[in-house]
Amino acid sequence: MNKSFTLLAILLFPALAWSQDLYEPDDDAASATILPVSNFGTQQHNFHDQGDADWFQFYALDDQFYEVLVFDTGPDADTTITLYESDGVTEAFPVIDDTFAGEDELLSWRGTADDFFYIKVSNFDPDTHGSDASYKIVLYRPEAPDTGVITGIVVSNQELGEVGGTVLTSDSGSSAIVNDDGSFEMEVDSGDVSISSIRDGFAETIAELTVSSDETTEVQFELAEANAEDSLTKVVTTNGSQSTAGFSVGTTRTDDDQFSNAFGASEEVMITGTVIPETDHIGERALVFVVMGSLTSEGLKFEYLDVNGDLVTWDEDFTSLAPALDTMSLIAQQPITIYTGNLLSGKFRIWIGYQSLSGGPLHYTAKAYKLDIND
Repeated sequence: MNKSFTLLAILLFPALAWSQDLYEPDDDAASATILPVSNFGTQQHNFHDQGDADWFQFYALDDQFYEVLVFDTGPDADTTITLYESDGVTEAFPVIDDTFAGEDELLSWRGTADDFFYIKVSNFDPDTHGSDASYKIVLYRPEAPDTGVITGIVVSNQELGEVGGTVLTSDSGSSAIVNDDGSFEMEVDSGDVSISSIRDGFAETIAELTVSSDETTEVQFELAEANAEDSLTKVVTTNGSQSTAGFSVGTTRTDDDQFSNAFGASEEVMITGTVIPETDHIGERALVFVVMGSLTSEGLKFEYLDVNGDLVTWDEDFTSLAPALDTMSLIAQQPITIYTGNLLSGKFRIWIGYQSLSGGPLHYTAKAYKLDIND
């Protein structure tokens, strides 16, 4: 191409003088780019057009500490960082604009809920754009110890539809969002780690892995439709002894009996479960207990369900728990109905347990069943 034609192209088509970055379009919450929570997840962006802003999505965990670093900025990039709640409208943190063009910006924030959040990066002067209005961005957990990386794919059978947007969380406080093609990258604490999936309409999938520091481990998740009660196999006792008991919890709409863990506030739901007592307790009289936790801005609020179906504030002292059901004689697989009715919108965690009237500790689920009630 000769010089005169190059100049003509720039004059006639100024947008061609600098190209969009690889992540466009990402100009609003609906088209946000997934930003991995990882020291290794740096992305390169630019403000390619007048008024351009870049949006990012990530999944935060309650009380985890996060930092968003915008760095390696071009001389025309005076970046600002805005953090939004899951609606993409409500600001979750004051706008960060502490430095000048060509300098880094840092947002430090502690998660307020297990939920999706959005980040918007924009130029202080919206009219300034071009090849020198570039920057890099990374989101990470500064309090994380030695870490490794898990990469892989999430799949399901064809009848269950797309897997993009599935959330993966670890028992050590890391999280990731699965891309539309099913791929994901997740930075986790090194050592033994448990990874769980969260996806409306799908049962929870759990993978147990050993991850080495500064190494990459590959794994494949296969999602299954949430058409049965979720098994809560790990059981603990109030005195720390081993337990061979088991529990399951499931939620259905009362009008169609379809299992799910996400409902609307207008829908009537039925929460059911199964108690599988220790062999020695079969035939004995027992009390069944139900604890519900609701996620608030101040953390989990705990309540127990009483025999009248009312939720009572719980101080986390096991001796103050009251039973949720009338005394029953345990069978090998004891079905129970925990609750029927409507619930206020929110994110809930449910634990169940039993205690034999012949004595001994309370046996209860170490892992909570997760239930989302949406507006």
